[in-house]
Amino acid sequence: MSAAPPGAKARTADTERPAIGLRQTLRKLWQTAAVWTLVVAGATAWWAQHELGQQRQDALQASGRRLDNLQGAIELSFQQLGALPGVLGRQADVVDFLQSQPQDTTVVLGDAQRQRLREQAVQDPARQRLNRQLQGEVRELRVGRILLNAANGTVLADSAFDQPHSAIGINNRGRRYHVQALEHPSGKGSQFAVSQTLKNPGFYFSARVGSGEAPLGVVVVAQDATALDRLFDDPVRRVFLTDEQGVVLAGNQANDVLKRSPLMGMMSSDRDDDLRLYQQQPAALPWTMDSTRVGGRAVPLLTIDGQRHMALSRPLPNSKFTAWVLVPLQGETALMARCATTGLVALLCGYWAMTLRAQRLRRLAGLHQSEQTLADMAHALPLTVFRWHQPADGAGRFTFIGDGVQPLLGLSATALQAQPGLAWQLMGAQHDRPPERAIEFSLQRDGLPVWVRCESRCTRQANGSRTWNGYWADITARKEVEARTNAVFRHTPSSFIFYNPEEGITRCNPSAVALFRGDSEQSLLGLMPSRPPLSPPGAIHPEAELALDRIRQTGQAETLEWRHTRLDGEPFDAEVVLIPFVHNGRQQFCGIVQDITARKHTEHALRSAQQAAEAATLAKTHFLANMSHEIRTPMNAIMGMSHLALLDELPPKARNYIEKVHRAAANLLQILNDVLDVSKIESGKLEMERTDFQLETVISHMADVLGVRAEEKGMELLFTAPPDIPTALIGDPTRLGQVLINLGTNAIKFTDTGEVLIGCEVQSLDAAEVTLHFWVRDSGIGMSQEQLDRLFLPFTQGDNSTTRQYGGTGLGLAISRQLVEMMGGQIWVDSELGKGSTFHFTARFGVQSQPANRRALLASEMQGKRLLLVDDNAAAREVLGDMTRRMGLDVEVTDTGEHALNRMRAALAEGRPHHILLSDWKMPGMDGITFARHALSVPPEHRPCVLLVTAFAREEALKAAEGVGLAGVLNKPVTPSTLLDTFSRVLGQSLPADASEPKTQAMLKQAQRQLAGARVLLVEDQPLNQELACDLLERAGLSVVTASNGQECLDKLSTEGPFGGVLMDCQMPVMDGYTATERIRARAEWKALPVIAMTASAMAADRERVLQCGMNDHITKPLDLDRMFGIMARWITPARPLPSEGPGVAGPSASLQLASLDTTDGLNRCMGNLDLYRRLLKGFARTQRDFAQQMAAAMPTAGQTDDATALVHTLKGLAGNIGARVLLERTTALEAELRSPHAQEGHAAQGTVTAARDAALDATLAALDAVLADIDRMGRPSSDPVWGNGPDQEALQNHWAHLSRLVGDQDAQARELLQELLGNWPSLRQHPQVTALKQALDRYDFDNARDVLARVQG
Repeated sequence: MSAAPPGAKARTADTERPAIGLRQTLRKLWQTAAVWTLVVAGATAWWAQHELGQQRQDALQASGRRLDNLQGAIELSFQQLGALPGVLGRQADVVDFLQSQPQDTTVVLGDAQRQRLREQAVQDPARQRLNRQLQGEVRELRVGRILLNAANGTVLADSAFDQPHSAIGINNRGRRYHVQALEHPSGKGSQFAVSQTLKNPGFYFSARVGSGEAPLGVVVVAQDATALDRLFDDPVRRVFLTDEQGVVLAGNQANDVLKRSPLMGMMSSDRDDDLRLYQQQPAALPWTMDSTRVGGRAVPLLTIDGQRHMALSRPLPNSKFTAWVLVPLQGETALMARCATTGLVALLCGYWAMTLRAQRLRRLAGLHQSEQTLADMAHALPLTVFRWHQPADGAGRFTFIGDGVQPLLGLSATALQAQPGLAWQLMGAQHDRPPERAIEFSLQRDGLPVWVRCESRCTRQANGSRTWNGYWADITARKEVEARTNAVFRHTPSSFIFYNPEEGITRCNPSAVALFRGDSEQSLLGLMPSRPPLSPPGAIHPEAELALDRIRQTGQAETLEWRHTRLDGEPFDAEVVLIPFVHNGRQQFCGIVQDITARKHTEHALRSAQQAAEAATLAKTHFLANMSHEIRTPMNAIMGMSHLALLDELPPKARNYIEKVHRAAANLLQILNDVLDVSKIESGKLEMERTDFQLETVISHMADVLGVRAEEKGMELLFTAPPDIPTALIGDPTRLGQVLINLGTNAIKFTDTGEVLIGCEVQSLDAAEVTLHFWVRDSGIGMSQEQLDRLFLPFTQGDNSTTRQYGGTGLGLAISRQLVEMMGGQIWVDSELGKGSTFHFTARFGVQSQPANRRALLASEMQGKRLLLVDDNAAAREVLGDMTRRMGLDVEVTDTGEHALNRMRAALAEGRPHHILLSDWKMPGMDGITFARHALSVPPEHRPCVLLVTAFAREEALKAAEGVGLAGVLNKPVTPSTLLDTFSRVLGQSLPADASEPKTQAMLKQAQRQLAGARVLLVEDQPLNQELACDLLERAGLSVVTASNGQECLDKLSTEGPFGGVLMDCQMPVMDGYTATERIRARAEWKALPVIAMTASAMAADRERVLQCGMNDHITKPLDLDRMFGIMARWITPARPLPSEGPGVAGPSASLQLASLDTTDGLNRCMGNLDLYRRLLKGFARTQRDFAQQMAAAMPTAGQTDDATALVHTLKGLAGNIGARVLLERTTALEAELRSPHAQEGHAAQGTVTAARDAALDATLAALDAVLADIDRMGRPSSDPVWGNGPDQEALQNHWAHLSRLVGDQDAQARELLQELLGNWPSLRQHPQVTALKQALDRYDFDNARDVLARVQG
């Protein structure tokens, strides 16, 4: 860093010097203020203390004089009062009276004696005369009372003898004044006491009568203490008299009398003495004692009621009394305030003087600092400031030159002071003083050119002198910038024009001249860019006008497009950047103009290309929509008709052909749906639904779909999930299921043997949302890295051989990837060629805040139950074992039936039998059904519940296991909820619904029951589709009227109404469905009529158009029966509903209404399968007809009841399965008797229970006979055929009518309905025409069948 110039250092020193001096001066002022404060405070405190002490000493002196006067007055009064008893005691009457009295030594007289003595004082003339003499003395001497005591202290005479309070008879021997008069040599005594009769305080003076050796009595003069009050009068001070006990005897404060003051110190007194002397115990005065010093001596200080007093005392001579004066400390606060005020004034005066001094110093320092700051600012400016003074006469000179003059001008300040003219000569020889206008000139400095600007202003003084204040500035950088800017301005290809609204163009560069094809800059000057000839007439468009207004208001630059014309008249498109600025107080604009004619042509070409692309996209969309419609229309007929054909009984070869056609059509429909999904995703029309759903419902549907495909390939399909996974979610269940089914279908497709495992777990969870991780793992062919790289691209397979071998379009994974990303997740795959693949994906769902009540994945009722799992597939054992363990079961796993039987027997021997056996069906060696037969052969009390798990057809498994006694059959993949529901059912727990039926099938039946009896109008132009829809609707119990186009629909609504709803095709001749719906909604009476689209148009735009024209909902072709009937049930309500079961779903017929059997319960246990129920009844009759003989042979002997108990237990189980409730109760009671403890005790106890056991057996046999009789009666021909008059005739006629409609329509379902009727009413087989009807329908000879049916009904 370079050193600072000397001038700068000097200025810095000059700047710091006054600041340091000011700080030192202020520091001294602060020190002086502190000393002055201490001095004033000390002087004020001393002066206040002196004045206070002087005031207190004066008060004490005045109080001492008052106390001396009081002392003398009291002493004089006491002397006078003390002489009176002696004078009275020398009177002859007193002496004679005392001498005449007997010298009784009795101290205390009784009440009678005192009363007699008082009466004598009044009645006895001598006594009365003496007493009245004493009264006269009292009045004359102005004393309170005169008493005459005998030597023993008894009062013989009293000046108040005639008053109730007379003291005659009272004994005063204990009074001090009496004792002193008798014992003191002077024969006198005195005492302060309270009268025993008047209870008033007073001073008592006494004198002895007679000699000391033989005293005759004592004369007592009493004076009330109140008589001395005048001596204590004082308006300011408290004056009083105390005795040696400190008790106030008299004073100018009546409330203080007879109270003990603390002035005598802490005195100990006897309570009895106080009572005798004061007639009470004196209370202590609430005075606080302290002390102070006044005039060098200690003075007691008392606080009375918050007021402080000085105490001054004088003891009375020849007595034990003390006179006191309490001097209040008054006026001291005012004195202290006066002293403090004086000190404060002195302090403030000193402060004021010091403040004036400090302000003066600050002003001086500030002035100096301002001067220095101004100089520093001048030196710090990026230019050199100067001041030039020109006197009226004489040469001019510099009075100030800023720093930097040397580097700028090459001349030092000293040289300029010596030769001032050198500075002006640099500007030119003609200059001899500062210029009054700015001048720019160049210099050569260090061989380089330097540009300097000089500018100054002249100020004229009154004396004729002038002063110039100016500056020199280095403008070399600005000159260089101007040179560069000018070069850019002139040579840039961009066109710059500067203009203002008043003068037009004021400057432009050569590019602008060339752009507008001018000759020179002059050809454009003065022209307005927005007016001709630079712009065509009316070139200002509204948008440009708005842009110009914004520029004027905001002052911000804006870019706009403008249509300009060249000077030769050629128009061109230009992009103008308009920059506003202010120059010389006027609004100016800088316009940067660029010719964009070529760009405009390019943009036009791009727009044309974009429109062509959009037209192509639209054409593709229309093509897809049309192709979808055209393909779905015949597919609807193919799938519908094949579905109806599969409902009939077909030869095996024909059924195989039809099933393959149906599956091929379903595969083709899936491909079509995938193509439409890709189209929707590409156009952004695919929207995700957000609704509440149960994850288990999605998994169950996936299992229904994938289970069939896994069964076809004979492979295992497994599912696993943790128990705590949230299942009440918010999202799109359909799209989630689509992804799972796509991935599962691929896994099954590319796996020949082994298993496919589908799993789910929680990746992240919070209160509102959950992210789930799904995976699908197979053991198939796997993929290479090259195949993985292009896996999720549309229409892409692993390679061409994959497509040839396994088929597929390659759309499923591409759609899955898009759907997963729309669900907020991602999809990826782990695979190795030849070792299988695992597809993973995540999806984010909302969590329901209040999920609907549902069974949890775990059940507390399973705790402690033992389960034996048998499966030859290791993966299945692992998945099912983990799933059951999480339910709280004690699980044991084996891989073969033989091993399982060994483990089961071992557990029985250990006393830990298994409660549930879960076995796979098809296993090598011993299969599941064979294992179940062996497992159920154990004693009834140890017999477990056996569940069969199969990856194959459930019905086939049930048929194979007929008569085995299985508790249930489960299809793979087994979900936790399905497994738990099954366990709860077989263990006797309640279930909300039968889980054996697929949910979709149950929903379909529910929707059909809701729609049964409804009358609908079907509008369809295709005969095949019309026939298919009518068949499906009539099978569900709906009445259907058809129309072939929209106009016919309107006509039939008017003539054949009313209808419960309209099923409307959209694309029809004459009038399409959209127009027909709009006209329906235009009629007031049809506004609420449900109109549902039934069309092959499946695009999102088609659905939007359907809803916009007024339809309620949208059903796509080919028809999905679940969706179709669900949507119809949502909108259509039958005017006259049919019975809940509907046609073709009949309950038990009259032939099944048996007294001993609850046939409804039996049918429910057979899931409504009447044929199965009949077979169960026949099997029951066949196996249990000899039950009585078997029981007779197995009757317990010697305490052995096992065989009989097993027979009864078997009968009880069969009775419950067929609905024989009475028999079930009887067998339960009999089994309880056989299992009772008495039945196990042998012959010794057998006689006590035989009667009860025999009675239970007889009741069981009677109930069994009734059941067998009813079963036999059901199998025999009825004597009253149903076709005659019977209780079932009305119900049968309804079925005949329905059968007649089906035959008239030549519907193959007529065969099925007749078969159901024969099963429900076996007696119909005896009808002479029913056999001919069945044969005609078996040949599909509907004409002959119609004639035969007419004869049956007739």
